[in-house]
Amino acid sequence: MAIIALTVLGEFQTRDGAGREIAIGSEKNRALLCVLALSPSGSLSRERIARLLWSDRADEQARSSLRQALAALRKDLAVAGPAPIIASDSRVKLDLLRTEVDALEFQRLAVSTEIDSLRAAIVLYRGELLADIEVRDAAFEEWLQAERRRFADLAATVLEKLWAREIGAPRVDAAKRLVALDPIRENAHRKLIQAYAEGGERTLALRQYESCRDMLKAAFNVAPEEETEALLARVQNDSMERGGAPAGGNAMAAAKAPPRGKPSVAVLPFLVLPGKSTLDAFSDGLTEDITTGLSRIKAVRVIARSTMFTYKGRTIDIRDLGRELGVKYVLEGSVRNSGTRMRITAQLIEAASGHHIWAERIDSTSADIFQLQDDITSKIVASVQTQIILNEGRVAGEDAGESVANLLARSWQQFLGLNRQPLASSRLLAKRALLLDGNSGMAHRMLAVALYHQVYMGFVPWTEAILDDIFSHAKFSIETEDADEYCHWAMACAHLLRKEHARGLASLQRALEINPNCSLAHGSIGTNLAWSGQSGAAIESNELALRMNPDDPTNFFRHLGLALAHFLASRHDKAIFHASSVLQTRPQWWLGLLLNAASLAQTDQIEKARQALGELDLIRPEVTCGSLHVLPFLSAHNRESLLDGLRKAGMPEGT
Repeated sequence: MAIIALTVLGEFQTRDGAGREIAIGSEKNRALLCVLALSPSGSLSRERIARLLWSDRADEQARSSLRQALAALRKDLAVAGPAPIIASDSRVKLDLLRTEVDALEFQRLAVSTEIDSLRAAIVLYRGELLADIEVRDAAFEEWLQAERRRFADLAATVLEKLWAREIGAPRVDAAKRLVALDPIRENAHRKLIQAYAEGGERTLALRQYESCRDMLKAAFNVAPEEETEALLARVQNDSMERGGAPAGGNAMAAAKAPPRGKPSVAVLPFLVLPGKSTLDAFSDGLTEDITTGLSRIKAVRVIARSTMFTYKGRTIDIRDLGRELGVKYVLEGSVRNSGTRMRITAQLIEAASGHHIWAERIDSTSADIFQLQDDITSKIVASVQTQIILNEGRVAGEDAGESVANLLARSWQQFLGLNRQPLASSRLLAKRALLLDGNSGMAHRMLAVALYHQVYMGFVPWTEAILDDIFSHAKFSIETEDADEYCHWAMACAHLLRKEHARGLASLQRALEINPNCSLAHGSIGTNLAWSGQSGAAIESNELALRMNPDDPTNFFRHLGLALAHFLASRHDKAIFHASSVLQTRPQWWLGLLLNAASLAQTDQIEKARQALGELDLIRPEVTCGSLHVLPFLSAHNRESLLDGLRKAGMPEGT
């Protein structure tokens, strides 16, 4: 049983297990409790807390203030039993097993699709976060404003769900709270106008329109949107359907256009050339395996194998097939052999235009037909998945719409640019998606992976606060989208930067349970194992990912993993080769330059090593041996191996 109940939505309050109020003497101590409660696993570093609540003080003074605050908190909470605060030399944790937090319960209920859970969630939202607390610290104020926006957005999402499903007075109440939450949001006013009209309150609906019109004039000097004017006309003509749904459709139809659906794929039976019936069984099995593999990708809708085999042997116009089946993409291919050699080709085609998006030719002399079938399936499925992501992003970029799905498709496409500006754009698009739907696990996933790669590639500072943000977004994504392999990959990324290698591997194994052909998960296992010092296994996983998806835009990460694995195995020539492969694609990636310099130095190519460090110094002058403690090595010995090479190359010690 929890020993304290913490209320932070609205006015702050702390009660013991019997419901008696516990007085927390200092506003800053109340803020500290809230910060811990809303941190991942209830835990933060002492350094992060000190910077957040005492940012105007010197480091030692801030740490001293934190020690005093913790002592005072323990004393205040002691009336309820042993204080649920656990502190070590480096971290402070609020034991969430012994602490009930209204904001955490609100978050849990808000992601539900059950109406009773949504009703319970909105009851918990009593007002903005820490509504009665004022702590004069710029860093804390910035954190608080961001958290207030996050919870307000989530509350708006819950209210919109309730408005769509309630009828009568509860529907009106949901709309009223939406307007109160964001008075300058025209769509909220429309919902209230509609709810009034559907309940027969025509006069109140007209008054609400006038209130909306006056607000828009005063705030923005604009007139209501066409959608609002159309709603007004329906109210004036008394054409609103009573009872909770707009005339001619359901409650959501008037509020927004249909969402962007999943991209759909049809896999045509692979053609056997030049008509060798001995290859029919292989071709049919390959078609079936590819269909099955694509079906395991949650983000793609795949036409059933039984439907597609009715097209076997028929001459088909791809555009006609697309219209007939309602699919966006068609995958076709062929199989032929000559003696012991077999050639398989595959093409991904955009059905509406007939344009080829991707094509691949695979030659093999394997005598093991089943292994060959598995290898080809993995390669085609992994490549098709990547190409669909890229093409969906391009198509979404041509659409001016601001739906969540559109923004996330564009975010994915920008993400795969994997450089400073594309990653910043990817993160911004994901944030915009999250503003539209604070409950979107996919938006949280994109924020996590975009921010992770900004850190890993050196575009934003590698700080504990940012690592906590990555972890928080990744955790939310798997809590809401457990069947999405990329969400578990995002969680693995977060674990790696926190040096939680075993947990990262578990997340990647879960991703592969969902989609065994996810080359990104195989490659990320290679990255994790390289930082763990398991060179042989790291090389195997990275090379598998490269074979599966040779056109993947992320493959330079695979070469970095190979460079690191070979370096730690003292195969420095091979490390140089793979580090050079990284730098061919990303010449200014600091980790590529770092490994290249260390490897060159260990082969006594000191001048070239110094040149590589000189290039690194131009883009990351703050990097020193002392700053590399952040790198996610599992073993201090392996970190020292890298530092030894860098010292030979002339890297300063620093701090």
